[in-house]
Amino acid sequence: MILQALMTYYHRKELPPIGFDYQEIPFIIVIDENGCFVNLEDTREKKGSRLRGKPFLIPAGKERSGKNSWQTSNLLWDHFGYVLGYPKDESKEAKERAENQHNVFCDEIRNLINRYPNEIEFKVVLSFLTKKDFSGIINHENWNEIIKIAGCNLSFRIISRPKIVAENPCLLDYVEQNQNISTSEDKDNSDEKILANCLLTGEYTEIARIQPQTPLPTKKSKSTAKLVSFQKNCGYDSYGKEQSYNSPISLKAAGAYGISLNHLLGSKQRTQVGDDSIVFWAEKTDDMEVHIVDIFGEPEKDDPDRNIRAVQRLFNSVKTGSLSDNDNENNKFYILGLSPNVARISIRFWFVTTVRDLSKNLIQHFEDLKLSGPDFLKEHFGINVLIKSTTRSSEKHPYGNYDDLPPRLTGEFVFSALNGTLYPSSLLIQILNRIKAEGEIPPKGDRLHFPRIQVDHCRYSIIKAIINRKTRYSNPSIKEELKMSLDETNKNTGYRLGRLFAALEKIQAEAHPGLNATIRDRYYGAASGTPVTVFPILMRMKNHHISKLENKGRAVNLEKMLAEIIDGISDFPAHLPIDDQGRFAIGYYHQTQKFYQKNTKEGEV
Repeated sequence: MILQALMTYYHRKELPPIGFDYQEIPFIIVIDENGCFVNLEDTREKKGSRLRGKPFLIPAGKERSGKNSWQTSNLLWDHFGYVLGYPKDESKEAKERAENQHNVFCDEIRNLINRYPNEIEFKVVLSFLTKKDFSGIINHENWNEIIKIAGCNLSFRIISRPKIVAENPCLLDYVEQNQNISTSEDKDNSDEKILANCLLTGEYTEIARIQPQTPLPTKKSKSTAKLVSFQKNCGYDSYGKEQSYNSPISLKAAGAYGISLNHLLGSKQRTQVGDDSIVFWAEKTDDMEVHIVDIFGEPEKDDPDRNIRAVQRLFNSVKTGSLSDNDNENNKFYILGLSPNVARISIRFWFVTTVRDLSKNLIQHFEDLKLSGPDFLKEHFGINVLIKSTTRSSEKHPYGNYDDLPPRLTGEFVFSALNGTLYPSSLLIQILNRIKAEGEIPPKGDRLHFPRIQVDHCRYSIIKAIINRKTRYSNPSIKEELKMSLDETNKNTGYRLGRLFAALEKIQAEAHPGLNATIRDRYYGAASGTPVTVFPILMRMKNHHISKLENKGRAVNLEKMLAEIIDGISDFPAHLPIDDQGRFAIGYYHQTQKFYQKNTKEGEV
């Protein structure tokens, strides 16, 4: 079960206390013991191309939405509307809203003081806020930076103390006692407590009415939603239960799984494939938790060979015997694919395996993908590079575009690679359509066409993997139908027709150097789908092209090659099934690549 696995991970990693989280606080208001302003401290540091505020382990942000969201403030930190009552614009509504937010923020601090009357820090902060003299902050040089940042968070620090006030130890007890605070939309039932048996722990205890939020990263921004949620007063209510009481999870269990999921999404155990976020973790600590992201993730600009090293490390684990360890055999490994949705997070897939089985599946995945190519291409490509290559390439997106991906395709492809099952058949259709649409393959040794060469290589690698895996499932004795490079012994009609088409294209190119377009641009689609309508025409054209060759030895060798390829094909098929169209593509790619090998001598094929 997903939630149980996340809860177990929380205890294994000893993550932050329930109700707490790491929040970025870009600016800190420094005050003295008398509640007077001293400084506006900038905590930001440059990470990549952006300035990011320093993260602090403080009470987690509260859920708030709707017209009454101003009624809910965070504890001792929030944006400048709550902390200072500063409006986002000069409108009357904005000013009234900011004033109301500030009053609620101050009331939260008063509640703290009532609970902990001897805690000086809380009294000093309230003293500063009740003076309402914020001119020092607004006139500070850092203020212009604050108002540039949407929802910029602020907190406080007493000048004589090293930690911010929101890190005060008393807050641990306070937050624990106030975990199930209702949202601003439903204040009436905030004191009501429901007791039941928790589905995750089995304990009879207080049940969480609202489940934790999860900021799910997307290609362009973040989408905040919940993994578990119920619409209020909906048809799913049963036995008089409302909202999350329909699926009773205790306060502690809900907090634990929420913290675990947020931690995983913000860690190096997450990879992003389009809009899908995939997180990985093990029941017990294992290197695979981090290495798997290197295997599947898109290569980093400052370390482009990271994927290759990760895959090589995986293959070496077989040679060294570490893959056979009992720990690997019994250590459960969890893979969760999530996708943003309007109200709830969609679970794209959920996969439970062991480290050992996962490693074997990944090794088989990369074995299936192996395809000979130019020396300057990488040996292995991550899932991001592969899946993006199946989309339309353009001048703006030479390696493909995530926006063109069918929503379910990425999840299905990733799941197949991890689970060792058949790749989705829709993927083969999509790649074949792109190959038909995008024209001639550039020369294999031409680095000037690098993006297109890489995209083509990835596409044909996936086709090879799809067909080999499908063949192996239907006939386990055949380990590899399509080889890494040209296989002259392969008698499949589709494969041989692909080779024949590549040879006819080569003859045309040699007979007419400098052509802007070849038979590839005009006839490939029909040749791979309905060969009988095209190949008789191409064979007649071939005679004309060969007659133009000045090197008669070359002409003889080309004729011999054509005879070898076509031997045994008595008639051209009226139609090639989709799998044979894939074999046609691989035959074409293998033969085309063979023509551009550097050791080809003049007069030879």
